[in-house]
Amino acid sequence: MDNQQSLISITELLKNSWEIYKERFKVFIGIISIPIFIYILMGIYSVFINKIPFFISLPLIFTWIIIVIIVGFWSSLALIFAIKDRKENIGIKESFKRGKPILIPFAWVSFLTAIVLFGGFLLFIIPGIIFTIWFLFAPYILVSEGTKGMKALFRSKDLVRGKWFQVFWRIIIIFIVFIIFFSIISRFLKDFSFISGIITFLISPFLTVYYFLLYEDLKRIKNFSEGNTVIKNQ
Repeated sequence: MDNQQSLISITELLKNSWEIYKERFKVFIGIISIPIFIYILMGIYSVFINKIPFFISLPLIFTWIIIVIIVGFWSSLALIFAIKDRKENIGIKESFKRGKPILIPFAWVSFLTAIVLFGGFLLFIIPGIIFTIWFLFAPYILVSEGTKGMKALFRSKDLVRGKWFQVFWRIIIIFIVFIIFFSIISRFLKDFSFISGIITFLISPFLTVYYFLLYEDLKRIKNFSEGNTVIKNQ
């Protein structure tokens, strides 16, 4: 198979993801720490809100929930921008700034993806897995290509076409690696639930980098194939 049409190897994918993660660690952790900070504030706030009359506390609780949801989506979006525009070395503030204009489209694409995946898993495990691989890259497509709504999901499926099993194994392998890692750590730690939370927090940006690099490579292959088609038709 032509190297130009070969998907990046798992070893290279892991290596490249680690290099980006290591280089941009402070920015990534800073971005995903903001929702955590909001959650902590909400926890502190809930202690005091119990003393407030229900008719007053209810709209305040609702407001807090909306804020948490917005910050969560915005943080995820900012993280993708920090990865996409890594060569510009953008910081935390700039990552959030670039994400702001497409916050609503991003939330909508995330919602559509969740609904479609839920429908897939209702059909049973295998359809759910198939749908997951097909539509995994929709949020990255929105950020990188500006494609919105269901078109982002269809674009994701189009990129995966012909590469489904290759993408599947690259997703499975990364989960196997982390399962083994967690299994080893759990043998040596008594309070594993707390430590596992910290570890999950630390590795979540790495997974996002991993998925985004996989998306970039699928896009590279698709562009190469379309370019060859255009040349042959000329």
